Amino acid sequence: MDKTPKLYDLILTDEVVGMYTISLVDRPAMEVEWYAFSKDTEVQDIRCSIIDDGMEHKVMVVIARAGFPFPRLNEDGELFYVRFSAETIKKIAQKFLKDGYQNCINIMHRNNTYVDGVEMEQLFIKDVEKGIDPKEFTEVEDGSLFAVYKIENDEIWTAIKNGTFTSVSMEGFFRPVEVTDEPETEKELM
Repeated sequence: MDKTPKLYDLILTDEVVGMYTISLVDRPAMEVEWYAFSKDTEVQDIRCSIIDDGMEHKVMVVIARAGFPFPRLNEDGELFYVRFSAETIKKIAQKFLKDGYQNCINIMHRNNTYVDGVEMEQLFIKDVEKGIDPKEFTEVEDGSLFAVYKIENDEIWTAIKNGTFTSVSMEGFFRPVEVTDEPETEKELM
């Protein structure tokens, strides 16, 4: 019996909601921590780089990495992987903005933990050919979705500075389509 974890492409169709919330988390599935912008020198302890360029209390985050397989567990505790294509990421971003969810932020994917004072200022897709290539995220794939958030909530900013939150994770509903022509081993998927 083959125990190789399955791989699914997550797609956005007219029948599914797509991305509807961004959650502040301590361990992002996309395996990338944020990049913080601040004049606040005490933020130097944060686990990411700081730019002292006058933009206070802002973070740049990766919301979805194009083609990056990330692990999930099904209801039986079995490991599988999911990923988003660059094309799907573009559709997710468009629908997310159209539906007006850009300031829906919660804590650690918990119900009834929505916070105020975390406002999206930018949503963009990395496109090296067009010059949209954040230098802080060279390892992140072209076609990946990014956001810049202004943090006006002092409690949240403190949690970012002390490492309680290290990035974000999306919440949404997507249609999984099993990939059958990909590498056969878990090692090759990573």
